[in-house]
Amino acid sequence: MVLFILWWVLLGRLESALQQAEQQSVDMVLTQLRSALVVKGAEAMLSREQSLSKLEGQNPFNWVDHQWANYQGDCRPEQIEAGHWCFASRLQKETGERADGWLIYKPKQPINVENKRVGAG
Repeated sequence: MVLFILWWVLLGRLESALQQAEQQSVDMVLTQLRSALVVKGAEAMLSREQSLSKLEGQNPFNWVDHQWANYQGDCRPEQIEAGHWCFASRLQKETGERADGWLIYKPKQPINVENKRVGAG
C-alpha cells in the first residue's frame, strides 16, 4: 500500500514537471517568433516595397534560421500530432496561391497560452 502511494505521488510530480517543461518550451518558441516578427516588421517599415499588411497570415517559422524538431511544416489542423507545431495555410480559390494561414500548436499537457487554458491534444 505504501509503495502504491509513493508511486502515485511520483507520477503526479512527473506529470507536473512535464506540464511545466512543455509550458516553458511553448513560451520560448512564441517569444522567438514574436522577436522575428518585430525584425520583419522593422524591415517592412524601412523598405518601400513591403508593407506590414503583407506579413499578415505568413508562416513565422520561415523568418527564423532555427527549425525545431517538433515543427511539422504545412499541415491541416486535423493532421497535427500532440506536442507539435504546424502552419495551416489556405489556398485562394481564384488564383490557387497560398493566402493567409494559422500557426497551430497541439499540446500534450494542459498549458496556458496568452493567459488562456489550452487542453491536451
